[in-house]
Amino acid sequence: MGVGRRGLWKAARPCRLSVPECGAFTGLRANGLAFGTILTVVYLDELIAALEAEDPDKVLPLGFAHPHSYRGYYSELAFEPALNVTVGSMLAAARSAKGATHQGWKGGDYAMDGYTECWLAERGSCGESIGPVLLALMLAADGTDLRLQAKLAAFEPKKVRWSEAAADA
Repeated sequence: MGVGRRGLWKAARPCRLSVPECGAFTGLRANGLAFGTILTVVYLDELIAALEAEDPDKVLPLGFAHPHSYRGYYSELAFEPALNVTVGSMLAAARSAKGATHQGWKGGDYAMDGYTECWLAERGSCGESIGPVLLALMLAADGTDLRLQAKLAAFEPKKVRWSEAAADA
């Protein structure tokens, strides 16, 4: 029994599934078939464990600080990107987020636990998920890589807030 292309997409609806071997799955589910991409994420407990395994005094050229509710999914956790931070300060930020309650961007209070997905994003902005690859690259980097330093020199986290941007328009 075949389903025409139009009939298949007519019944499509957004979905977010958990695939234990692969991470989270987002896309469309239609007539029992799923179409989309696999997103591998790091949960807060995994992030804390990875940071605990590192030297707390190690300075990373790119890291994170200041946990907050993620703009994309309010129930998920985001950290603001930070330059030249220690693993210890990142660990302190991650530990402070566990059990904390953050307010969503359109209201509501969201408690963060060990199974909360983590993102790297400026406050009020969407960003990118902190997955195993990004986390490994962050932890493997050191301040002696001149090419990385040159690329990060051009990166400056935005400090403009929505109200300031609206006033400039």
